[in-house]
Amino acid sequence: MSAAPLVTVSRDGRVATIRLNRPEKRNALNSALIAAATTSLERFRDDLDTLIIVLTGAGPAFSAGADVQELQSLNEESARNFITHLHVLIDTVRSLPQIVIAAIRGPCLGGALELAAACDLRIAAENARFGMPEVRVGRLSTTTRTGSRAAGSVAASAARAPARSRPRAGSLGSPGVVGTR
Repeated sequence: MSAAPLVTVSRDGRVATIRLNRPEKRNALNSALIAAATTSLERFRDDLDTLIIVLTGAGPAFSAGADVQELQSLNEESARNFITHLHVLIDTVRSLPQIVIAAIRGPCLGGALELAAACDLRIAAENARFGMPEVRVGRLSTTTRTGSRAAGSVAASAARAPARSRPRAGSLGSPGVVGTR
């Protein structure tokens, strides 16, 4: 029996859905998932038939952020490579010609928050939770690269913000349509 793909891609007319597919790990971002997501997104770069890409997670979570189990095994060089590849994924999202929408439910933490902030639009379910837990242990976030002030405010506080915690329109924490890049 073969393992499930780390990323699934489906189409409905001119809309493609890219789904992070590690629900048993709350779609935690490991090196293999980051590479698979980058490859899946890159395939749309020259696709004139696709107007919108929806980025979401399988199961009840968008993504719990970086895979802590993998992070614990990294040395300085492999950690640098991990972050570089995460930046490539984020830059890929930002540079695509299509409108990229993050459909967020459940946790959207750390690198996943940075990924969502790179999207053109974010739509959050009532149960969406945003946060930058790495800030609590003195790790710097790369949200300044994404240009999202809303993500930066969550990062600076290191608090987890439920979707209802910021009810004003356009903030990253509001349920519904939650801002554009």
